[in-house]
This record gives sequence, C-alpha cells and structure tokens, in this order.
Amino acid sequence: MSVDPAHLSERLGLFVIIMLGESVLQIIDAAAEAEYTVGLLAAGIASFALLAGMFGLSFVYGYAGLPHLRAGRIPTRAALGLHCLVSGVIATVAVSLAAVVEHGDEALSDGSRWLLCGALATYFALGVATGVASRSADLQRTVSRIVTGIVIPLVLGLFAAGMSGRTLAVCLASVLLAHLYFERRLQPIESRV
Repeated sequence: MSVDPAHLSERLGLFVIIMLGESVLQIIDAAAEAEYTVGLLAAGIASFALLAGMFGLSFVYGYAGLPHLRAGRIPTRAALGLHCLVSGVIATVAVSLAAVVEHGDEALSDGSRWLLCGALATYFALGVATGVASRSADLQRTVSRIVTGIVIPLVLGLFAAGMSGRTLAVCLASVLLAHLYFERRLQPIESRV
C-alpha cells in the first residue's frame, strides 16, 4: 500500500490547524469563567500570540504542521511520529494557556509552569530535529534555535516561580514571535526550497 505524500501532508496540516483552533476555544472557555479585567485581556492576547506563533512556525516556515520541516526530506513514517508529538505538545500548551487565562495575575503552580515551559521547549526541540533532519538549517541557525527556543523556556520554567502566569505567557509568546521575525528576515518565503 502506498501513500500520496502531498495528500498526507495536507491532512496532517489540517489536523494541526484543528488542534490550534481547539486550543483557542479552550482559552476562550477559560476566559468565560474569569473576571473581566485588563489582566485577562493581556493574558488572552499573549495566549493567542503564542498559538499564532506556533501556527506561523508550523506552516509558514514548516511543512505538514511540523516547524522547520521541508517537503519530501524525511520518510513518511518519521513525519507521522513527529506529527504525533507536535499534536501532543499543542494539546499540552492549550491546557497550560487555559490555566494562565483562568488564574491571570497569580503565579502558576510549579506543575503548570513546567508544563507550559516544557511543552514550548519540546515544540522547539521538534523544530530543531525537523530542521536538522530536512537539512533546512545551518549550524548557526540550529544553535540559535536551541538557545532561544529550548533554553529560554527551560530557564523560565526553572526560575520564574514567582512570575504571574500572564507575564510568563507574554515572555514565551515573545520568544515565538522573535523566532518568526528572524525566520522572515533570514529566509524569505519566496526563496524557500
């Protein structure tokens, strides 16, 4: 039995889009239960920016919902395994962001903080793996992705115990948006191969 790679990548990408949409709904549901304040608005915007950043890295600078992957560069079975991991990471981020929106000004519990920071570090680790496997990154870009995408979230997970959930979400969204900015500067969409 053979698989059409283009059709499969389209379906995998649609699944990731659905997961991101469900994540937005989960955040909205958490916001519906919270008291409406400027802090809630800030937490919602940061959460949406974080999910939008994941969308950008997964689709504008990725393939089939996987960040930094290039079409046809890894076997289909490997892409399926990585896709499963990315889907789990997105679900974990959604649960964590719902807790951020729900608790807003309060610091997240250690478990919730580590869940959010660890999930984002895992997302970037998968991006590093797909970038290396599909030969879409040089050494400098790979090291940059490791330092900013993996190390920063882990450092926040370790040292941000007193930080409010909203501030943590803003910091993590900033990391994602910075990655999008630098991807755009370093590699225009039209010149991607």
